[in-house]
Amino acid sequence: NNINNNNNNNNPSREFQILPQRGIVLPNGRQKVVVEFVSSTVQRYNYELVMDIPTVANRQLILPITAECAVPKLRLASPRLDFGDCSLRYPYTKTFTLINDSKLPAKWEVVPQDLASQGLAVYSTDPSNGGIPAKGEQDIEVTLVTATLGRVQIPLRVLSLGSRSSPQELIIDARSIGPQLLFGSDVASRTPTPIVSFNRVPVLKDHCYPLHIFNDSPIAADFKLFIEGRDSVFVVKPRVGHLDPGAEMEAVVSLRMDDLLEFSDTLHVLVNEGGDITIPLTALGIGNTIVCEELESPLLDFGHQFVGKTVSKVVNVFNMGRKSVVLTWANSKVDELRQAFGKENRGSGKKFDITKVPVELQPVFAVQPDRLSLGPKETMTVTVLAMAVQSGEVQEQLICTGIFNGNTKAPKRVFTSAIRADFTLPLLEFSESTLLFQHCYAKDKPPLVITKPLTVRNANPLPLTVMMKTVPPFSLDRQSWQLDANDMGTLNVSMDPLYKGDMQSALIKSKIQFGYAESPHKDSVELVANLAFPNLSFEPGVNVDFGSVLVDTTRRIPVVVKNLGVVDAVYRWVWDRSSLGGDDTNSVALSSTFAPPNSNNNNNNNNNNSTSNANASAKSIASVNAKNSSNSNNNSSRPNLSQLFDILPISGVLKAGETETITFSFFAFPGIRAVATAICQVEGGPSYPSRLSGESNNIKMLVEPLAFDFGVQLYDRWTDREMVITNQGKVPFNYAFSYRLLSRPDILEAVPAAGVLNPGSKETVKLRCCPGIPKKLTETLLIEVPQLEPWPLQVSVEGTYAAVSLNIPRIKDDLFSASLERAKETYAASLGSGGGGG
Repeated sequence: NNINNNNNNNNPSREFQILPQRGIVLPNGRQKVVVEFVSSTVQRYNYELVMDIPTVANRQLILPITAECAVPKLRLASPRLDFGDCSLRYPYTKTFTLINDSKLPAKWEVVPQDLASQGLAVYSTDPSNGGIPAKGEQDIEVTLVTATLGRVQIPLRVLSLGSRSSPQELIIDARSIGPQLLFGSDVASRTPTPIVSFNRVPVLKDHCYPLHIFNDSPIAADFKLFIEGRDSVFVVKPRVGHLDPGAEMEAVVSLRMDDLLEFSDTLHVLVNEGGDITIPLTALGIGNTIVCEELESPLLDFGHQFVGKTVSKVVNVFNMGRKSVVLTWANSKVDELRQAFGKENRGSGKKFDITKVPVELQPVFAVQPDRLSLGPKETMTVTVLAMAVQSGEVQEQLICTGIFNGNTKAPKRVFTSAIRADFTLPLLEFSESTLLFQHCYAKDKPPLVITKPLTVRNANPLPLTVMMKTVPPFSLDRQSWQLDANDMGTLNVSMDPLYKGDMQSALIKSKIQFGYAESPHKDSVELVANLAFPNLSFEPGVNVDFGSVLVDTTRRIPVVVKNLGVVDAVYRWVWDRSSLGGDDTNSVALSSTFAPPNSNNNNNNNNNNSTSNANASAKSIASVNAKNSSNSNNNSSRPNLSQLFDILPISGVLKAGETETITFSFFAFPGIRAVATAICQVEGGPSYPSRLSGESNNIKMLVEPLAFDFGVQLYDRWTDREMVITNQGKVPFNYAFSYRLLSRPDILEAVPAAGVLNPGSKETVKLRCCPGIPKKLTETLLIEVPQLEPWPLQVSVEGTYAAVSLNIPRIKDDLFSASLERAKETYAASLGSGGGGG
């Protein structure tokens, strides 16, 4: 089917759709053809629907198609759509109305937004196209998302499909605003302009003011917080913030006063794509103005340090005030030693000299320089030194006093610092953090125990008692060790690749655990062993069950073998001798065999098949057992398993990651049930036993009934009967009906004419008969099954035809009598003799 264009100005295939465009109509049949028309141009249409019959006749049927397309005028209910305040990048929805004042239905669509206006805002409509009935209206939902701050005016155009007029234009008006923030923990008291006042607070201490920030807009707010003053005493955290719509957070304004003055500053909350909110900050400081975080802390901890080595920490001292100050440090232990010296040498006139005090009694901690002058807003560094000649924990106090603005009469204690250190040394040093053992199978090289040395050094000035342990396959040449100071020794670590004896590849990870009698501290060294043996995998499995197999036939099952290792795998198949033993009565069992009627020819065929299969098996694993096979050929009552089962190939080489398909086969010797075990021996790898099992069975088929009498039937009519074919055996078989013995074709028909019957299943076959001639017939239908003689099925039927005899009274008037006489004369003339009745 196609459409001819009589207008010669448009391609009809774009506006007309024929469904279906081609097809087949059966005799006396019908076919429904649908012509869809969607006009896209204002015009009159004059087309023809033409039907051709391929290879028979063109333009067999011509159907005129006429149409006229007109476009109604549409208008907007309002030329402007005001969205008001819109949060940036947040969708807002408004509706405008499109009106069809004409008497024709209209189709419309929204013109896609131009790229230039998308920089201001992006809109979408729902629906974006459609139809409006005559005198109807259409509400169109507009979703607007602004992309920039400020006043936004963008056009939205609606096009009437098919119209040559300009689209209707709707002006979208909105004011795009950024996130709006409020401050305050109480909902009722939230304000956009808060004030933060600390009142009177001590200097050199941290003071915090929680500032609750609430996002009062439907869009997320990203903002930055910073203090206006360059060297402000106020600090705000966090410096940046993010609030989801309706969420709130707490910012902390902290204060650390640097002088005894009244301070003020401004906190700025700069909202991304929003405004700058200013918050006044005020505070009045009291106290002193010297700052040193390390020495002001409750404890300056040096932690673990080496004995006899001077260690140091550099600290910054700040004079945050407007006055100069002179700071002096002293160790409280010096005063204690001076007082003790004065008591011991009272009246002797000797002066105290710290350098003459025994070293072990001298202070461990000191500040250098111990006197420091700081001007206003000045910062200097001092070094805290620590050195002990004895191990152990030491804790002392450093006292700092200050003279402010030259007032020597009233020195003030600035701070007292507690300092602590634990003097010790590291424990052990290892030559390796990880020991890697690699074993890869190589032919003619037996796996040996691998030993590697590990050097251990005691980095302590004191002796250590070390205990070591690990787990198989790793072992150590010692379990404990006494190491003197800075002593070094070698620990031999061994790995046995045959610790399991399964020859399986593996990546083994373990550790050497080190413990110390002098400390609960633990150390470890990683141990990694990579064992690479030739390993195989079998899919779908290594065991093969052949099930029941038709007598004197061979079944083959493929198995995919893959080399899982990183080395080549050399394999060969051998029989498990225990499964081939002559006294193993459970391995091979002979049973009575089933022979179908007229089976002499079938037995001859089976003998031929057996010989062929035996020759094929002689090339595979059966050749390894040639002696057993020869003995079995002489004993037909009990075949050897190597004559029943076969594996191809029996040996081979698989490279790393390579796969190969191995075929297992089973020859169904009459009346046999066999089980055997074949072993896949991998050179340098494990052995894989494969259990092979199978049994032979004959085809056992039952046909009911074997004869059909259709009786008297109309010679030109089909009559149906049913028969049942049953598989009573364990072997599936194919069957097929043969009509070669019929006197002529189309007398009998079997439905289905062929099929497959699984063990224990039945098939109901419909036997149809049509005599074809009015005669008594006796026909033979054959059921053919492989390995069996054809089964004859006797069918008898008598064909007849319909006849009518009438016995009604006749009216013998003059016309009838004359006609009867003429008929008698004509009949007598045709027969050449008289006689005949009416």
